[in-house]
Amino acid sequence: MKCCDIPNPASTCKPADAWEKVLSCDATLRTSSINCNFNKKVGVSKGSSASSGTSDSEGGSTGGSKGMGIAISALSANFAENYSKSKSTGHNWGQASSGTWNEEATTVADFVVQPGQKSQLEQLVGRCGEFLVRTTNFKITDYDKDGNLLG
Repeated sequence: MKCCDIPNPASTCKPADAWEKVLSCDATLRTSSINCNFNKKVGVSKGSSASSGTSDSEGGSTGGSKGMGIAISALSANFAENYSKSKSTGHNWGQASSGTWNEEATTVADFVVQPGQKSQLEQLVGRCGEFLVRTTNFKITDYDKDGNLLG
């Protein structure tokens, strides 16, 4: 019987990142501000069904928490070493907050949209093979009722 080392997929995948839309809230026809609630997901998840937004995926995780912890450690090192400063987003993955490198957790959060505006909430998300890394970085872009970007 011959044995060989099987590389950890979290250490051999190719990292990439992008700002991904989480939620859009429209108060363009309102005379008062609105409060937009969303499920704030931060951390690492595994599986092809993982997606941004408010839908939850309860896909099975093989290896349990201990296995995921090993993958997260390897994934963090992979991003830091091979993708330290993203050309697409400018994010320095070597300095990502510690909350980013945990198993994914969801909390409820909200933001306010002013009357006559539409706001889009985006989150910086990393992808590497079957892994999805949702950072603690969010940005809100505001538009007027005609779709013009507000500064």
